[in-house]
Amino acid sequence: MTFKNILMLSFATCITTACISNVSGNINISDRNSQQNKPNSPNLPNHQGNPNASGLTTGYALSVPKSRRFAPKVFAVEGKGRGINEVKVGDTTVTLAYPGVISGNFSSFEDSSQKVIASGSDYKYTRFAYYKVKNSRQSGAEAVIANGKMTDITDVPTIGKVNYKGGALGVHLADGMNIKGKSVFEVDFGGKIVKGRVGDWYTSKFDPNLQNTITTGYPNIGNININATINGNTFGQNDAIRVNGALYGPQAAEIGGVVSASDVVAAFGAIKQ
Repeated sequence: MTFKNILMLSFATCITTACISNVSGNINISDRNSQQNKPNSPNLPNHQGNPNASGLTTGYALSVPKSRRFAPKVFAVEGKGRGINEVKVGDTTVTLAYPGVISGNFSSFEDSSQKVIASGSDYKYTRFAYYKVKNSRQSGAEAVIANGKMTDITDVPTIGKVNYKGGALGVHLADGMNIKGKSVFEVDFGGKIVKGRVGDWYTSKFDPNLQNTITTGYPNIGNININATINGNTFGQNDAIRVNGALYGPQAAEIGGVVSASDVVAAFGAIKQ
């Protein structure tokens, strides 16, 4: 598919393109050892990819399990040469967007080998996405990612409550359906709490006859209520709902993360209001 064809497809479908590059199927995300449905602790890399290190482009990936008998597995990821639009997951580089071909809300791309849905240019410091490497037997070939330009530790607000609004995307585990949604949060910097929800789920599909994208609500999936604790420039929750997230941009202008619940694996991002 040429660059010209991508632009033509974007105009016709009202969604633009994000691609995966250098995909070999050797993604180091595995749910094989998660025989019980219990979340793991993220395996943070060294300083170059550690989300607790200030000023880095990094975040989290969350595998989509092949079976509901397995637990999603969380990994820290690090940004590569293209900042928030390109991340390294294990040994695989995943490209989420290219300059000039990204929409405001969501961008998507799918062919015979891969599928990507990513947040758009509304987000300046954060990129969250779903991707799948097709026809792969690797247990990490399907995942959600949230990454961005980390807020410096010294720049994290220490007082005040701030509202954030944004989006989410992921997978409904019961039927494997790709879903999109909204995210709404209140961040209490003094109390070090990120509280809110991810939900209002829906699906969208391009109708070639109407030349338009059809959006359908997905009411059989409930909202995921989040009550996470801030630690430095990251936040997390580890109970029936598992959250791994981070503060992004100057003065925590945006937040993003990954979340797993009983029936949903998702990534989210939100912008300070």
